[in-house]
Amino acid sequence: MSQPEPSEQRFSSHTSVQEPSYRGIRGDTSHRSVPRAGEPAGGRCPSPPESTVNPIIDLRSDTLTQPTAAMRSAMAQAPVGDDVWGEDPTVAQLQERSADLLGKPAALFVPSGTMANQIALLAHCDRADEVFVGEGNHSLYYESGAGPAWAGVTFTVVGRHGLFTAEQLVDTIRPHDQHFPRPRLVTIENTHNRSGGRVFPQSDVAAIAEAAHSRGLSLHLDGARVWNASVA
Repeated sequence: MSQPEPSEQRFSSHTSVQEPSYRGIRGDTSHRSVPRAGEPAGGRCPSPPESTVNPIIDLRSDTLTQPTAAMRSAMAQAPVGDDVWGEDPTVAQLQERSADLLGKPAALFVPSGTMANQIALLAHCDRADEVFVGEGNHSLYYESGAGPAWAGVTFTVVGRHGLFTAEQLVDTIRPHDQHFPRPRLVTIENTHNRSGGRVFPQSDVAAIAEAAHSRGLSLHLDGARVWNASVA
């Protein structure tokens, strides 16, 4: 009896070629014969209706807030005038209202928070004076070096994570010495931006003010978010 050729033996009838198994690999549904409970044919759950998807709330900054249609309408219809001559009724009303809310004799509207802080530094300090600030304070951290560049001041950090107490301030103030800058101003930022909106307790603000004034230092409030602090 003749033997089959090697090529014939290799592909004899009892030889089978197995396809590779993809069972268990993510995305393979070929082994499913019946859809799971609540699952449509095809093995893929439907997307949830749009009404059940929560909108994303962007809390990176309060500057991301968009004006409503009513706000835009109010801006478009606001009476205006020459602010240099004090004849802009809208700005004048804003300044009067702000001064009244804060219990101050007057207020001045400026275009930016950086400008407001620089005005305070220039009003309170001479060149080379020392300004005490909390860690991450806006004047120190964000204003492009404007404090030293424009007002010529030096900054000394008090406390950690933005807030500090009167005791920490007193411990940081060095005794008078001709080798040191003259301590002149204490700045608090309330609420504090870089610490996640932390609030200076009012009792701490009062104690800091007392400690500063008793040592001949002025106190400046960076109140970009002072309305947040007032309701906290």
